Amino acid sequence: MQRYFLYLNEPGSRIADDEGFLAVDLNDAIRVATAGAREIMAAEILSGKLCFATSIQILNGRGATMHTAWFKDLVLVTDR
Repeated sequence: MQRYFLYLNEPGSRIADDEGFLAVDLNDAIRVATAGAREIMAAEILSGKLCFATSIQILNGRGATMHTAWFKDLVLVTDR
């Protein structure tokens, strides 16, 4: 198990994860970040706003960015 940290990046602000979480590998961490991002997006839609310029950054235990999950890439938006 490896420790990963998720940072929520919105235009003009960043919320850092000080505790992190354990994941089997990066793919597992990406699944956790994707689920979290979709929960945040659902809450934002309910409040009447959604910013597609938001992302969740996945950092490893040394602070290196391993992946960035952009909200705009995590949902399929259609007009039908």
